[in-house]
Amino acid sequence: MLEVSGLYCYPIKSCGQVSLDRADITTLGLAHDRRWMLIDEEGCFLSQRQQPQMSLIQVELMDKNGCIRVSAPNQSSLIIRPDDTKLHMSVKIWNDRVKAEIATNDVNEWFSAVLNINCRLVRYSAISCRPVDSAYNTNKDQVAFADGFPLLLTHEATLDQLNHELEQVDHPPVLMKRFRPNIVVTSTLPAQSEWQWKTIGNDQIKLSLVKPCSRCQITNIDPDTGFSMSSSVLKTLAQHHRLNNKATFGINATVIETGKIALGDQLQMMK
Repeated sequence: MLEVSGLYCYPIKSCGQVSLDRADITTLGLAHDRRWMLIDEEGCFLSQRQQPQMSLIQVELMDKNGCIRVSAPNQSSLIIRPDDTKLHMSVKIWNDRVKAEIATNDVNEWFSAVLNINCRLVRYSAISCRPVDSAYNTNKDQVAFADGFPLLLTHEATLDQLNHELEQVDHPPVLMKRFRPNIVVTSTLPAQSEWQWKTIGNDQIKLSLVKPCSRCQITNIDPDTGFSMSSSVLKTLAQHHRLNNKATFGINATVIETGKIALGDQLQMMK
């Protein structure tokens, strides 16, 4: 049996985390998760890989309709509503091209000032369509602006193991938020066992765990400072959490049955 110990969404891709007590799981993952994304002048997505200071942009969910407030160091906060968009354009995220709605000029100017680059904010909406990789798509699954899948699940036992390994190289422990999960579970099962889980759920939801999540240099970025002071986290993952020749932490999921999820919920292995 698994217990839900953490729920998180990221309304703007690669920006701040929102902690939740409960959430709706939609076909695109947690409601409001990664429905917004920053793009550069060429229409290509921005992330902490190029702009680590994006981690310092804090996001607050204002209502159930997806209105958000953003704030950043040395910058006044700004409220953004889902209908604060105008024309749409084709944007690029990894190898995908997606139609997305563009935020208004004042919103784009706010983010450009924070990051000190010309950028725009776009929204995944009714005009958008981005299928999950066909190799893992069994139910016409779609994903918004997450890297590849609607949900990312992580296991507290695996974080405990990682922090024990980091201690051996004199690196301070890291928090789960460094890995940007949507659902965190605790259990009596061993670390890394989540890589073998297939289907989990309860009488509310049902999820298919389709692909262990390979990790990149973002795991080295401290989300509280926006800086990477060491490469030890990714190196340790590559050494002790290696799967298919890649550093791995957590597992990606698609949604079989939508519903509600809350902290403390019990999930079980299902067929």
